[in-house]
Amino acid sequence: MKYMKIAVSGVPGTGKTKLCSYLKDEGFQTVNLNILAENLGCLMGEEVDIDCLNGKFKPESEIVMDGHYSHLMDPFCVIITECSGETLRKRLEERGYGENKIRENMDVLLFDSIYDESLEYVPSNRILKVSTESPYDEEDLRRIRNFINRMEEKFNGP
Repeated sequence: MKYMKIAVSGVPGTGKTKLCSYLKDEGFQTVNLNILAENLGCLMGEEVDIDCLNGKFKPESEIVMDGHYSHLMDPFCVIITECSGETLRKRLEERGYGENKIRENMDVLLFDSIYDESLEYVPSNRILKVSTESPYDEEDLRRIRNFINRMEEKFNGP
């Protein structure tokens, strides 16, 4: 049996893990792909071997995947976390990122690269963008839950 994979993707520092924590509190099973890649032997130095991870990761239930490359993991739908460039810079500086890494991540955000890459795996009607500029409020969370409910209906069929 195949289970629905929900990708929570976005540039590092945009709030993926915070969103996944909320979804876990709501009863969703979540997995941090970086930890999973390490446990499954899918690291090549510091880089994750996406093909290896895709080949070895076979969820046994519906799963929410937390990782900036989760949209590359054969998801049924994608939730992309986003914030302003100014907010992203501040968050990455607080994490101790160097200027080159900050610029690289800001370019990914500016050029909407994760959305473009997601379109290679899922149609646009299965992608939800979520602003993490400020903390999630009840309206944001309701919108996310509604999106997931619609995706479950599509995945499971009539």
